[in-house]
Amino acid sequence: MAGYLAVAAKLVLNVHDLNNEGSVGQALDIRQIRMVDENGNPLEEMPAVSGRMMKHWHLEHMRRKALGSSNVKLCSVCESGQPDRQTQATDELQAIEECLVCDVHGFLSTKKMTNAPRRSSCASFSWLLPALGTRPESKQVIHSRVASGTEASSSTGETSQMIFYKTYASGVFAFVAGIDLNRIGSTIDNRKVNGDIKTRRRVAIQALLPIVLGAFGASQSHALPHAKCLGLLAALSTTEKPVPNLISPIYSTGFEESIALLETMGNGVDWWSYGDGLKNAKKTVQEVFQEILAKI
Repeated sequence: MAGYLAVAAKLVLNVHDLNNEGSVGQALDIRQIRMVDENGNPLEEMPAVSGRMMKHWHLEHMRRKALGSSNVKLCSVCESGQPDRQTQATDELQAIEECLVCDVHGFLSTKKMTNAPRRSSCASFSWLLPALGTRPESKQVIHSRVASGTEASSSTGETSQMIFYKTYASGVFAFVAGIDLNRIGSTIDNRKVNGDIKTRRRVAIQALLPIVLGAFGASQSHALPHAKCLGLLAALSTTEKPVPNLISPIYSTGFEESIALLETMGNGVDWWSYGDGLKNAKKTVQEVFQEILAKI
């Protein structure tokens, strides 16, 4: 039995452009956020990636896995890669039976009816934030796009050049996430989908792996970050016993405090780690996920 999965990960990301604020003139700036240290003292603005971006990419990795499987379904909107959390279903069970993404990431019915069905997400993500005590580096870089021939000028055929600026960041970052596995395939009133719930849960878990390895965010076609997972902790409840959110690895002792907490929970909660200095660490990130999937 699988109840709840909680994960915490720390990554080093070099030269990334994973989340943008928007453009001002010819400049595209990376998203910045304000934080405080462990004593509550304010820190200067630093680059970060929103939880919405992290959640979107978990959804996208789920969608890709579902497209390659005959055991799970996607509704037409989610299959197209443009899920908007809206459905025309008149019942929660109908909506989640028709779509894995609607099941795991939730939906809101747009039908004009009393008590229109809605479903909150089974997956939750924090922001990806810089580790406290570190200071991410960022730099604005000049890019140019050259257009020639008729693209540049239909009358003269001359070549033109467009200059624009983008900001890139590097640093050590961390995030926490959780998936309520018990809720997958089940409505709020405990009706079950007519399908393989185990496969649905496995796909939701497998979609976390590329995120832990750095596959998320914007600009991947031309600014794929040089990513490396420095540490990972995963906890899985094998009963209905809840697992708390893990302490974020943005804190210097986040992993160690989480492990100490998990060790007090006794039977019914399994946990695995990866990373230098962590207790009972596996050799690879993939081994951690293999252990989780073996319990599902």
